[in-house]
Amino acid sequence: MVNTRNKKFVLLMALLLVIGVLGMACTPDAEDPADPADPVDEEPQVIVFAVTETIDAMLPERTTGSSYSVHSRIFTDGLFRINAVTNEPELSVAKDWEISEDGLTYTFYLHEGVQWQRGYGELTADDIVFTFGRHIDPAVESVHGGQFWMLDDVVAVDDYTVEFHLNTAFGGFPYNLTVMHPGWGALISKAAFEDLGADGYNDNPVGCGPFELVYDEWVPRELVVYERFDDYFKGTPDISRIEVRIIPDETTIAMAMEGGEIDITFFADAGIYQQYSAVDHLVGHEYEEVHINKMDLNTQLAPLDRREVRWAVAHAIDTEGMIEVLFEGLALRPDTTILHPHMANVDTSPFSPVDFDPDRSRELLAEVGLEPGDISMEGVTYSMHIYVRMAEFMNTGFDRAGLDITVLPLERGALHERRSEPDNHFVIISHPRWPDPDPFLSLIHGNAIPPHGINFTWWNEGDDLIDASRRTHGDERTNILTELQHLLTRDMPQIPLWHRYGFAVHHERVKGFESGPGASFRPFHLRIED
Repeated sequence: MVNTRNKKFVLLMALLLVIGVLGMACTPDAEDPADPADPVDEEPQVIVFAVTETIDAMLPERTTGSSYSVHSRIFTDGLFRINAVTNEPELSVAKDWEISEDGLTYTFYLHEGVQWQRGYGELTADDIVFTFGRHIDPAVESVHGGQFWMLDDVVAVDDYTVEFHLNTAFGGFPYNLTVMHPGWGALISKAAFEDLGADGYNDNPVGCGPFELVYDEWVPRELVVYERFDDYFKGTPDISRIEVRIIPDETTIAMAMEGGEIDITFFADAGIYQQYSAVDHLVGHEYEEVHINKMDLNTQLAPLDRREVRWAVAHAIDTEGMIEVLFEGLALRPDTTILHPHMANVDTSPFSPVDFDPDRSRELLAEVGLEPGDISMEGVTYSMHIYVRMAEFMNTGFDRAGLDITVLPLERGALHERRSEPDNHFVIISHPRWPDPDPFLSLIHGNAIPPHGINFTWWNEGDDLIDASRRTHGDERTNILTELQHLLTRDMPQIPLWHRYGFAVHHERVKGFESGPGASFRPFHLRIED
């Protein structure tokens, strides 16, 4: 027996099918239905990252600031990157490496198929030779030339093998090849550079990293935009777009984060960090990092050419009070040198912080026939929020000691111009995240005196000890570095101000952030989960 209801249903469906086919035939603009196998467009994952510093240059040879290192981690890559947790180098563009028994030859084997953005082809050993060759070419005048004092030349063995030839063994060399602060290990496309020229490349850089600069949306001093580079050799990032917003005031950033307009940032101000990391939908990270803030004194310029005057300035700075005011106590008070207790082969136990002692300051000036009123100096620092507050605090302290000394915050471009001038009395800057002491020591080596580097102390009395420390290791190196610390303590070419902790805050929907001594903005590892 035939089921009448089923029969009617079948006839009805057949009729509807015929009508549907005729309707499609009569509709000229009808589109084919989507194939179920076709990929569904993903909802774009956008990260808004806030920084306080404007970018000063996009060529590693031209910039000394952390502003470039932030961007270099986004759009380009290096032989090494720094592990956020361990602060040690880990391979990136290179897939393997080896060191010769005498420590003079470093050989790197590159990943095949690493692509440059904007169609500039495959990364090869020639790009590595070109990048680091510019740092050691005197004609280029790379501001990082002093960091490569140990490098004789770079040679392409074949397309995917490159050798670095050193003139002396140096265990800290891998750190010079990383993409980290201030970014001197960032790689340059030889083909793009030859096509665009130095200025063109600086304005619109070509990278091999996970994100590509969107030049048309770049608003100087306000916004830098990146979009996902689908041919990145490590895979496709989850994040599709990054907006780096430049907001000089950290309070403004924090309020924007609370309102959901900013996804992630790093704070220098501990008070702001503590206040906003406690907001329900924000996640805070607080961690130790090798971050040194110091005052470089121009030892060749009167009256700072006398060590008694430099020590008098040191005793007029209340570092203990400054750490309480600026960081709510969340910073490490330094000893008499910039070397950090967590650095390799550094023993800080024989040394102690410099006390705030205006009376001792006046006594030291009297020893060289000076009165406090005879001292009139001006120096410069960054214009970011925490440094403006620092300048106010220090200027008040100098007034209490009777010294006419002014710390002047400047925008980064003006700061870069002023600090290299031989008649600038001092500059207050910071250097982060190096676990090996040599990159810090290279900043006070004679071969880094401007215009060849950023030794703004113009001091070179420690060159022999710095050179000796580079050729040794273990206890012998510790002993040499201790002797150097005694010399630095005697001469005081730099006044350490604080060793900062790291503070990061992100919205709870941002996942994948890693905190530690090497923590930085690494968007390849991030994702959004609403």
